[in-house]
Amino acid sequence: MLHFAARFGATLTCQPCNMQELTPTDGADVLEPAHIAFDAGGVPYATRFGDIYHSHDGGPAQARHVFIAGNGLPRRWGGLDAFTIVETGFGLGLNFLCTWAEFLADPLRPRHLHYVAVEKHPASPSDLERAHAPWHALRVLAAELRQRWPPLLRGFHRVEFADARIVLTLLFGDATHMLAELDAVADALYLDGFAPEKNPAMWSEPLFRELARLSKPGTTAATWSVAGQVRTRLAAAGFAVERRPGFGRKRAMLTAVRPGMASRRAHGSQSRHAVVIGAGLAGCWTAFSLARRGWTVEVIERNDEPAREGSGNSIGVLRPALNLADTANARLARSAFLRTADVLVNEDALQGAWMQTGVLHVATTAARAQRMAHILDAHRFAHDYVCWLEAGAAARRAGHAVAGPGWWIERGGWVRPRELCRALLHAAAPRVRVAYASTAGKLAASSSGWQVLDAQGDVIAQAPVVIAANAGGAPRLGLAGLPRLMSVRGQVSELPASVRRSLACVVCGDGYVVALPHGGHYIGATFEPDSTALDLRPADHAANLARANRMLPGFAAGADPATLGGRAALRIATADRLPVCGASRPAAIDADHAGGVYVATGLGARGLIWGALCAEILLSRLEAEPNAIERSLIAALDPAREEPSPRLRRPP
Repeated sequence: MLHFAARFGATLTCQPCNMQELTPTDGADVLEPAHIAFDAGGVPYATRFGDIYHSHDGGPAQARHVFIAGNGLPRRWGGLDAFTIVETGFGLGLNFLCTWAEFLADPLRPRHLHYVAVEKHPASPSDLERAHAPWHALRVLAAELRQRWPPLLRGFHRVEFADARIVLTLLFGDATHMLAELDAVADALYLDGFAPEKNPAMWSEPLFRELARLSKPGTTAATWSVAGQVRTRLAAAGFAVERRPGFGRKRAMLTAVRPGMASRRAHGSQSRHAVVIGAGLAGCWTAFSLARRGWTVEVIERNDEPAREGSGNSIGVLRPALNLADTANARLARSAFLRTADVLVNEDALQGAWMQTGVLHVATTAARAQRMAHILDAHRFAHDYVCWLEAGAAARRAGHAVAGPGWWIERGGWVRPRELCRALLHAAAPRVRVAYASTAGKLAASSSGWQVLDAQGDVIAQAPVVIAANAGGAPRLGLAGLPRLMSVRGQVSELPASVRRSLACVVCGDGYVVALPHGGHYIGATFEPDSTALDLRPADHAANLARANRMLPGFAAGADPATLGGRAALRIATADRLPVCGASRPAAIDADHAGGVYVATGLGARGLIWGALCAEILLSRLEAEPNAIERSLIAALDPAREEPSPRLRRPP
């Protein structure tokens, strides 16, 4: 049993929980990393499958011969707007690295390369580094891949390279299950995996059915394997199969093509112009993401600057939500947190708006400590995502006495929402223009798409695409089928600077405490559904001070609630505490004649993590590119989803 008493002699390293290991609930699938060894010639092999990762005759040369040349690249992608490759076994990333290098070297490369790859047993960064060491020509790219390598967690992970021109979507989990969650139209298939007799699941009929679903006329495929079942299943999936000379000591390989006329979308063949209504976190993330993919964006904002309403707190906490049941909410929050943290870390223009201090989630009671330990034992999350600290180690992380043990979330930290919104808009310039003090009243269809009208009926913007990211204002646009949006009043309290109070990281649990960059601390936050009052209340300050003292004993001692500053704001939330993200339409327009209207709202108390993910989901749909997260999770955010009871409770 985990000991709740504080142990101030504990080390600062993450500790395993001592509870009896639990079975993951709700279908959770613990990801098992690869077990990699190296043979006498230095070639990596998987001990689990007893097979090598690449040919003894040279890994990069094999990748270029079998997968790149076998799919007719780079010739086939020349002059296209986008090209999508789906790989059935990412392994050590060799095929991706070689394709990336080919992309950079080709002057006729497409505007964007989408590379989607499945891997059930991802390698650790240390194993990747050793495996990559002999590939000298790829060392710069390999180092960048390792630097962006996601934590080993089941699900979709998206990272961008080469100024977002290369979009890598890693699907960590069982190949057939993960591909069933993918919406994409593949131009080329890299069929790579351990030999069929070693790993038959990678060459199964269900997997080939998913590949057939993802293919179109003109889709090509290539593989080193010439096994009879591979030929048969490719043919059953609708491919014309050809045997070709293999690489090195392997005499043959297979290529295949889906018969029919291939469609091509050349550079500049799509209009990329959108209006985004709202310049809070949802709107600014959306404008930023669209601009990075070459869109021109007009932002309509009713205030005279960005982030004046629900997104306007001085500072907030960037952290995931962890639950015992691996529900859609839990998986979505995990994806949202990781997506946001990755972009913040790697976008230079956003560095002044946040700080990766790490987040300590403290257990304030023995019962909470027990539940938190159960969660880690059940899911066995990667330690670079979240790990356990005993109370003594937690206190040293925080720089202050803590109520008990807790979770250490290395990638977390604080964000200044107003500064982040400004930085997103500035980084997106000159593709983004903002019209401040301009209020959207309704939408009207036009020959060029959609017009945004003000209260007087005057046109203030028009474009083929309109995205309503204006929080509680979205229903006022007359959009059909939105779930009920509720206002939740939240008050934060500002503790003045004092030599008696300091924190080395963000602390949360029963609320949160975060140091302000200019001195002092923010404590938050109250949670009052269906309230629209914005007055500051001493009683709410007192409640926040009590929260701080429960997490950090004595931290707020001596503070007078009657004298504290702070801020009250309304956050727009849904009953299921998930954002609303997807296609919509004005209720007055027939569904058969509507298109190009989208909504991103209802971010609630976790707007700091939801904004980036919602933007990527909308962008993937607008660009008809592979989805950023599982399609079952995207459906959970859809405006037309089934509504639960309207009762809203405080998030954990």
